[in-house]
Amino acid sequence: MKWPFENDSGAIVKKLSRRVLARDRKSAIFLVLTIAAAVAMVLGTSLVSAGLAEEAKDPYRTQAQVSVLAPTEDQLADLRAESTVDWVGEYSALGYSYQGGAELFVIYADADYLTKQAPLAYSGTLPQDADEVMLEQRYLEHEGLDARVGDTVTLDLTGLGETADYRLSAIAESAGNDRNAYSVYVSKALAQKVADETLGGHLQITAYTRLTTEDISADGLKSFAENIATPLGIDSRQLYLTDYFAAMNGVLGGGLQISLPLLVFVTGVLAAFIIYSIFYTLITKNVQTLGQLRTIGMTARQ
Repeated sequence: MKWPFENDSGAIVKKLSRRVLARDRKSAIFLVLTIAAAVAMVLGTSLVSAGLAEEAKDPYRTQAQVSVLAPTEDQLADLRAESTVDWVGEYSALGYSYQGGAELFVIYADADYLTKQAPLAYSGTLPQDADEVMLEQRYLEHEGLDARVGDTVTLDLTGLGETADYRLSAIAESAGNDRNAYSVYVSKALAQKVADETLGGHLQITAYTRLTTEDISADGLKSFAENIATPLGIDSRQLYLTDYFAAMNGVLGGGLQISLPLLVFVTGVLAAFIIYSIFYTLITKNVQTLGQLRTIGMTARQ
């Protein structure tokens, strides 16, 4: 309500305000640019963080979603015949054998596993016969062997002190480590022979299975796999989720993992503090003018 004896200071307030804005035009432009930079910083941080999270998922996108423990040969064949299964990779760990100062990890893995589930670069052809193996280049260097694909190597694959000659069908190009531990890949026929001597003839294979579904939820993947496996005589207790589920849901990844909402919140708080500091500086700089405006009627909100 305006009393009759009150003066209308609106025009004066407006005029003085325009003078303040005109005098501090550069400060106003700097403030606008700072706000724009703060917004860009928040959005940029969000995009970079989201991009890094998606990049961490890349190695897992085409891997198997579930693994089937100890399927029979018939069940493996039936799995491969299913239209809702893209591929099945076989893997079996047969144990360790010591060759002098080196430790050999004996592994059976088929082509699908070594090219799709756990890609491995190698030269030559994967072992097929009962007398063929694939060794790491590091192991050959450690043993001082100048062996090439097609040469014969002598190994003890059972750990019982009994050596035999094997044809080197391929050489794996694996990364180095600090331990004298190496992998030797064998054919399925040779894996069964080693199992006969060390595992009572029981060759336990894990079938890594790629399903034709884009579902990444644990319940969805398990249900999808059970619908395929149950009619084939595979028990649900034989089904396990692989790292695919964890990776696709952001649980598994390399490097430092920071929550995206938390990162955006922290960045937003910092940006708000910078903007507040600039506003505070501008107000302090013009405190005298603002005092004059308040004196002639400008409200605190204005």
